[in-house]
Amino acid sequence: MPSQESSTLRRRNLVSAMPLLPPLSSCRPSCYTPKAPLVAELAAFYESLPSTSGRRDPEYATGRVFTPMMHGLLFSLSEQALLGLVNDPEQAEEVCRAAQAFVSMGMAESSVESMLAADDAGFVAMGSSWLPDVPRSTIVSILANTRDRGICVVSGKMLGVEQVPIVPRSILSSSAARNLFRAVTPITQLLLGDEFAAMFEVQLLNARGVAERPWNFLTLNSYLGAVFRAGRLGLCPCRITRDGGAGEGFRVHFSVHWMHKTVVSGEEAEACREPGLCSINAMLFQCRTEERESICEFDVTGKQIKEGHCFFVDVSTAADAIGMHDMLAFRWTVGVVFCLGGMCDAFPM
Repeated sequence: MPSQESSTLRRRNLVSAMPLLPPLSSCRPSCYTPKAPLVAELAAFYESLPSTSGRRDPEYATGRVFTPMMHGLLFSLSEQALLGLVNDPEQAEEVCRAAQAFVSMGMAESSVESMLAADDAGFVAMGSSWLPDVPRSTIVSILANTRDRGICVVSGKMLGVEQVPIVPRSILSSSAARNLFRAVTPITQLLLGDEFAAMFEVQLLNARGVAERPWNFLTLNSYLGAVFRAGRLGLCPCRITRDGGAGEGFRVHFSVHWMHKTVVSGEEAEACREPGLCSINAMLFQCRTEERESICEFDVTGKQIKEGHCFFVDVSTAADAIGMHDMLAFRWTVGVVFCLGGMCDAFPM
């Protein structure tokens, strides 16, 4: 007779039900060119709207600015989703305005605080402080460390490891953050589906529990922890399997991807205001070889960890496996949009 946990996994066919974004290393301009006319139409619409930011800068006096982050977000959507936005101006405005807030939900706390300080963050009333309203728990760190046997789940190293939250604790521990999530729910629905968005909001409403769950934490060495927080390391969930041992545990499999800065974050950023082949090339063109090689890691045997290498984390129950998979899926999606927006160098490592 099948176990309840097996039934849970069958009800949530995570891999097939969740349309995760592909890694940038596999993307080509041809993947995005069919979307260009729709993105260009949405960009023109957004810039035609009157400014509500209250800024005195003449640049904002007659309209809004279509930013690289909006550009990256819209090109991440399917053609069907883009067509829906073209036919729904109110939602199109809502999605564009929430682009920066969406990527902030998966990045370091410093980015969140900066976003809240910006003039254009006023689309949602924050009220309470963004900072976590629960103390950092040593218990959850001990549990995650014990689960991973004190070993970095990517490099296999034991020295200098730490328990790093997949989705920042401030996102899961603040009533203000939960209000913000509701504001960016349309983006989550478009990128990850209605079912995922509804489930994720339920988790946020029970934020104290999520923030203190070991399945929102990974054991990483200090270097990988830093690049993960900065958005330079992407961990894309692949599948959930049985752990292969005599126990009843599960494995959450994920692949490693190095998220490099693109030229859209530099002088080419202006190209994003006129979406087309030039802006797509700028969005996808990664840095010079020496800069790309500056972000890498070697495993405990001395071998370099390559793009697309797969790893796994052992967890005890199906619920833990689903929880970790969901956190990884959300963080991965945010990370890809963040990178396509050219902001991978926004925070110091």
